[in-house]
Amino acid sequence: MDRLHQERLDGEEGSQPSDRPEPSPEDDGLDGVSEAETIGDVVDVAAFGRRLPGGWGVGVEVLPFDDEPLAEVLVVRRSSEDSRLVLKPVEMADPWGKVECFERRRFEGTRERILATDSLEAALRAATNWAHQRSG
Repeated sequence: MDRLHQERLDGEEGSQPSDRPEPSPEDDGLDGVSEAETIGDVVDVAAFGRRLPGGWGVGVEVLPFDDEPLAEVLVVRRSSEDSRLVLKPVEMADPWGKVECFERRRFEGTRERILATDSLEAALRAATNWAHQRSG
């Protein structure tokens, strides 16, 4: 085997596979990592989309929020509409809990918090009403 391929396999020049300690089964590198349900896991997007007026859709997106880490959110939108409604759980690991609703204006590049709800279900109702009001 040539030197380049040996470096790629071993990670260090001149290192032999037998020189490396065997990882233990308990040491999978994921200590401290846990799974958490997100809003995209708990909302049936297709079913929710059927509650919206014709021409409206909903999708799951990952967006930045100021100094916070990226957030998985639901976005309610209509292609002909500049404004979109973004539903963001207050606690990412608790999508059923409190949800903030933001109006996001695509062309202006702005986002304004317009509503806070005590539950995901209340936020979904508010989003449905918001879309219906904009349609009629």
